[in-house]
Amino acid sequence: MYRKQWVLLLAVVVSLIVAAGSSAQEAGTQDAPVTQVPPQILIQVPTDGLGYDEHGNLVVVAVMTNLGTQRSSPMDLIAIVLNDCILPDIPYTCRFAGFGSFSNVTPEGIGPGESVQQSFIFGPSPDLDLSRWSIIWFQVR
Repeated sequence: MYRKQWVLLLAVVVSLIVAAGSSAQEAGTQDAPVTQVPPQILIQVPTDGLGYDEHGNLVVVAVMTNLGTQRSSPMDLIAIVLNDCILPDIPYTCRFAGFGSFSNVTPEGIGPGESVQQSFIFGPSPDLDLSRWSIIWFQVR
């Protein structure tokens, strides 16, 4: 008699465990709300991304990555190249090397998670030692 009660109790407990497990599984498969992150453009210039072309133009090669979850708008950028930096992260310890204004850099924008490589030609520039440099970027549009 006790054996039947134990079997019945065990069956009820197993049923509850299975039901709880399937409910937890269903709860885990529901779509969690996705937070929309506006476009955030990261501009990276590799250590060898600053130099001169064969015509004496100062050139910056940069990789722009959209870290947001939405497509970016087309951008216009201004860049200031500094050189001879004692501390590259502190612009006041550098000398001015070049200025450039660039329109319609990304005419289609940049999609979420996408990266694009862009060459920025600043025009003729005196031959400077570019071993210690920094670039300040401004997004105009």
